[in-house]
Amino acid sequence: MMVSCNNHQRILARQPRYGLRKLGVGVASVLLSTSFWLGMTSNVRADTNPTPAGTQANSGVGVPASDQQQPLTNAASNPAAAPAAATSTSKSLTPTRAIDDQVGQGITVTNHTITETAGDKDTGNPGTVTLHLGLTVPAVEVIQLQNGDYINVKLGLPYTTADGQQEVFSYGAINGNSQVPLWYEGHIVGYILPAGNLASYQQSVPGAGATVNDPHWQVVANSNDNALANAGSNGYYQIIFNSFLSSYFRNNQGTPNALTFNADLVWYNPSSNGDKKLLPPSQALVLYAPGTSAGSYTPGADLQIGDQHYASGLHLQVVKDASTETIPVATKIVSSDHTGSVPAHTWVNGQEYLKLVDPTQGVGISLADVGSDFTITVTKPASTGEVETNFVSAADLQRELQEIIVPVISSDSIKLNDQLTDSGAFYLTKQYVYQKPLVKVERTDNGADEATYHVTVSGDYAGFRSTNSDGSSPVTLLTWKPTDPVALMPGDGIRNYKQDRQAASYGDQPGNWLGGYSIQSAAVREYMDSHPWHAKVVSQGQTKYDADWGYWIDIKNDLKPVSRAYVDSTYYGFVNQVIHFVNEQGQPMTQPSGEGIPDVKRQVVFTSKTGKAGSYHTDEQFNALNLPVVDGYTAYQGVQSADGQLAMTADGQAQTTGAAIRQAGQEAPFDFPHADFIEYVVCKPVAQENAHLRFYDDTDQRFIPGLSDLSVSGRSDKPIVFTIPTNYDLSNYDYAGTYVGNDPANKDQWLNGLVLSEVSFGNFDTAPADDQYFIAHFTHRTVPVSEQKTVTETIHYVDAAGHHLLPDYQSQVSFTQTGKRDLVTGAVTATWSGPQTFPAVVSPAISGYRPDIAEVVAFTVNHASSNVERTVVYRPVTSPMAPRPEQPGQPAQPGEGGAQPGTRTGLPVAVTPVDNDEVAGSQQLPQTGRSENPGLIALGLAVLAASFGLAGTRRKNN
Repeated sequence: MMVSCNNHQRILARQPRYGLRKLGVGVASVLLSTSFWLGMTSNVRADTNPTPAGTQANSGVGVPASDQQQPLTNAASNPAAAPAAATSTSKSLTPTRAIDDQVGQGITVTNHTITETAGDKDTGNPGTVTLHLGLTVPAVEVIQLQNGDYINVKLGLPYTTADGQQEVFSYGAINGNSQVPLWYEGHIVGYILPAGNLASYQQSVPGAGATVNDPHWQVVANSNDNALANAGSNGYYQIIFNSFLSSYFRNNQGTPNALTFNADLVWYNPSSNGDKKLLPPSQALVLYAPGTSAGSYTPGADLQIGDQHYASGLHLQVVKDASTETIPVATKIVSSDHTGSVPAHTWVNGQEYLKLVDPTQGVGISLADVGSDFTITVTKPASTGEVETNFVSAADLQRELQEIIVPVISSDSIKLNDQLTDSGAFYLTKQYVYQKPLVKVERTDNGADEATYHVTVSGDYAGFRSTNSDGSSPVTLLTWKPTDPVALMPGDGIRNYKQDRQAASYGDQPGNWLGGYSIQSAAVREYMDSHPWHAKVVSQGQTKYDADWGYWIDIKNDLKPVSRAYVDSTYYGFVNQVIHFVNEQGQPMTQPSGEGIPDVKRQVVFTSKTGKAGSYHTDEQFNALNLPVVDGYTAYQGVQSADGQLAMTADGQAQTTGAAIRQAGQEAPFDFPHADFIEYVVCKPVAQENAHLRFYDDTDQRFIPGLSDLSVSGRSDKPIVFTIPTNYDLSNYDYAGTYVGNDPANKDQWLNGLVLSEVSFGNFDTAPADDQYFIAHFTHRTVPVSEQKTVTETIHYVDAAGHHLLPDYQSQVSFTQTGKRDLVTGAVTATWSGPQTFPAVVSPAISGYRPDIAEVVAFTVNHASSNVERTVVYRPVTSPMAPRPEQPGQPAQPGEGGAQPGTRTGLPVAVTPVDNDEVAGSQQLPQTGRSENPGLIALGLAVLAASFGLAGTRRKNN
């Protein structure tokens, strides 16, 4: 038995259909409710199609399709209890004002990621593409929202149809029942609404009288039910708001934060062509490019959120358009056990909900080229009380054959249209343009259960276009349906699509003519299983096909993915606390340094999801705060008047309550809303103790002049701290220690510390009448001193006129001082080395002269003595014989000029006065002490020589 469960679905026409919600329990199905629907079934209608009998409708459940746009009631106050998909929109919520221009301005897109998912054959889930959308709407924008404000969200390729219309080819279709309410704290604040052509897209196709050179393009809705459908739509989403949010944000307590909007917007693959439905939408889409090789295309701006454009990141396949292609046609004749587009079992949303569309089923035949004149004879089972069978009309068969007939093509018949606007090189549509031969059908009834269709074709043709994945192109010959409209529902125990699929059975010809999925009516099953139908095709007197055939119970999951959305915002409530620090007069308190004490300002933040009283929560409260310490002051809690101000006494003093405090700010637990807290801390001066530090000079036994006593005040038990002024110069003193008391002679209690800055003076005592005194003792700092002093003795040898006859005689003695200098007073304490004596000096002999001092006597000096100067004066001496005058012009002969002092001639010489500088160092200095004087001996020898006439004799010889 041939199973064609992947039959290609045809264009549909509207007929009544019925929706049933059921649970398979026990032997028979229990009908919980019955909904009447208007839906689509095969465009092949039986000649007689009476209203189905036995249809039951529970009160209040039936909703005709014409009423599917009626108001959606807001019965559910909890979003968790809200229906997963709304089936209608509120009449009061009509899109009126696009706020697309606010996207990217006030409204921020926080997420626009795209994910794709392949379908699942077992569950019937189609392939999907999902936009994960995140928006943030500031509170100021939310308050401005009006009833009917909306944002458009489109995911797909902008393109232009043959009539110049601008459209967006969405990546898939949209569930028309997926009208998602936007819930916020139990209230519907808007919807996500499907918009546009939800399951079809505008496509350019050849019009009547089309030729290759002039296709006569017209634009129709492609419902994704033919082989060349691209599995898309012109459907998009609108996010529409009502006025609830603006009123809510405006009127509730607290401060609202921005509104956050998160949604998963789903497009699904609507293809009806077998397994193609399982592909993600982008993989089911094919773009055409003339004259290019196959490749891919990544759009740059195929996601539109309001006025903002983004790239989805999807990659689309592109195929090269061949100049000439062969149109696939069916090559054999075979019967089909199921035609039409409405399966017997249509599950909705994967739940235990069956949509029972008019249970009329169809069977038929797929033809090949059987010539221009042939007949199809159909024999059907007789109608019974359980099953009604009917032949299709000649007009219906003629229409189907005319639609799929393919002429003999000898020229280029391929045309591209629906060009992408953001990439002019690609197209959405590939069409075959050709003139079809005319098909004519006449029906003759040969009795109640047999009919013959006489088919004539005006001209040659290649065959009938293949529309199914198995290469067939079936047309309907017979329709059959049970008289009980629920007879074809699944059998007992089948509660979902997956269980239904698992219950499929396959008949074996001959003997078992009914295959497919379980049905609950045993009578219908048994009759159809034992009564095949028969088809015979005869062309030009030859039998081309002659066979019995059976029936197939088909299944479909009408699952259309549902979008989801979540709207959220947070309200904030603020309660503040201010603590003021004041003095006794209520004025701002200052530190001893003069700086004011700043107010303490704190805040507790409450949050709420609704903004309603009683809904605010916080994990914080105002706890006790340690107060700043102000030296010399004690803190008290101020008393507040009825208006929250600090209460004052009649004499202008701040009122306080209770004992002194060290902490403030503790508040009893409170909720929002609550008035802000104001507190006053009054700082009152406390009794002060005084302490003094004096500076004493132990060296001079007096207090150091110019260093005044230092005095500080403070509270009892607080540390005593003295700060030494920078102008107190103690650099010339050595620290000797600090002692307690005011008597410098009392050194009983010494305070630890090697230097004054390290001394701890302890705490102020608790006796306000008695000041505390401390004396810091110092001694003078000294430095060692050392000095050298020299005393010089100088003897001058001159004549009576003061001319130097000999160089000066000099002698020196040195003295050394050792000791120290007091850096405070400058006084030096030191000792010098002892006295020293200059020895006696014998005056040197000079010929012809006699010194007035034969010997300069010795004398003693000390470090205080001044330099000593002596002068020895030489005067000429008278000789016994007058010297002979010298001859003018004759120089003195050697030996005639007289000896210099210290010479050994022994003869007196005449000495010409000399400049002391010229002779310095050239004359022998006088001998000191008691030794013989060579000069005197030489003088005596000279006198003796003269008496003997020796001197004159020498001159005569000259």
